[in-house]
Amino acid sequence: MYSAAEPEANGGEQSFASALPAPGESLAGQGYRDVVPRLGWPVDFLFSNLVYEIPNASMRGPDPRTELPLTGEAVAQRWRRTLSMTRGAFLLRDSLFSQQDHPYALQPYAIMLPPRWIVAAVADVSAGVELRPMCTPPVDDDAAWQKVREASLMFGSFPPSPTLFRVAHGLSVKGRSPTPAQIRNARSTLRALARESAALLDAAPHGAEAVARAGAIRVAGGDVRYFGRELRRSRVIPILVDNPTAHERSEGKGLMPASRPDVSEQVLRLVRNQLLGQRLREGDIAIERYDLSSQAEREQATGLLRDLIPRGAPPGGVIWLWMAGQRVSPDGGCDERVATQTRTFLAELERSGVDRSRLRLVRKPDLTMEEGPDARRLFEAAVSRCAALDILLPVNKTASGLRTWIAADSAVPGNQVPDGAGL
Repeated sequence: MYSAAEPEANGGEQSFASALPAPGESLAGQGYRDVVPRLGWPVDFLFSNLVYEIPNASMRGPDPRTELPLTGEAVAQRWRRTLSMTRGAFLLRDSLFSQQDHPYALQPYAIMLPPRWIVAAVADVSAGVELRPMCTPPVDDDAAWQKVREASLMFGSFPPSPTLFRVAHGLSVKGRSPTPAQIRNARSTLRALARESAALLDAAPHGAEAVARAGAIRVAGGDVRYFGRELRRSRVIPILVDNPTAHERSEGKGLMPASRPDVSEQVLRLVRNQLLGQRLREGDIAIERYDLSSQAEREQATGLLRDLIPRGAPPGGVIWLWMAGQRVSPDGGCDERVATQTRTFLAELERSGVDRSRLRLVRKPDLTMEEGPDARRLFEAAVSRCAALDILLPVNKTASGLRTWIAADSAVPGNQVPDGAGL
């Protein structure tokens, strides 16, 4: 039987990204502490006391200084080294193709069990349907893989990925044939996913809640395995897109499986609360995204926060709630309309019993401005308005591009993080 070991229990005083002091010197002035730039590979410059957005794809780029093949382990080490030089980072880790291990571009390092898979399993167990395991032969057994002719057989009870199915069989995707390395990577990923999903099958005889809990433990434990426990607690803020757009749903984001639109809200709530609650025990989390101009979305966000961080809840991480909406000032900052919506939302949270000390708000979309004579003035105005509301302001610039706008206490080159084995 597969045994899903729980992550170690948190013990002693907690240290999470929202409270951790910056490593080394504070480079950006205190007034810019809640500006959130973007960061990618290679790192040419950074402010060590800022929180960043780090796109997954930007960390997988080849290193021009070496011809060594890029591995999942090398990318994981890039993440660890880069994160260690920041105050923290928001990063997507919420679906099969939206995580640090690409399903076939790299040999997987610590593949994440997709949250949609947990929902599908819980829905089946709730309905009394027996879970079916994945079928993933040994990586080098080509004949055995060719016998797995249907995606439904390969993926068992879990939402199939037509792309991963085709790559594992050596079939073209969008007119391009996969390389031998990509075929091996896809098969390795599928076998790793089979091991992860086996925890759900083991829990199935104990009911739907046990399956949701087992899946949450695997996801939270995978975060720790990928980044290491200390970085997970102190620097990593994984994002779950809980309220996706239609485009994001087509990318596999959100909890609702595309093939299972009939999943009940009860099942979704069970999985959501178990998954996010388990992650909160390990550190901070981010939830994307709610339009605070919509009463329905405010009520949805309030209900979720009331479940996760009610007053008197056990200690854990902070929730960074990403706010959406088109009603923003011309420069993308927090104008009076945003201020009114935010105050309304916070008052509703206060009445609902949410622990406000464990909540931070992040303004979306990112601030984007053209360079020009007014750029610095507009930037400063946006920063000031968001700071008055205690709202983080992401900007569509790297730290290197941002430093011409930031009055820094000091500015020193960031570390060029070397790549390769031994890191």
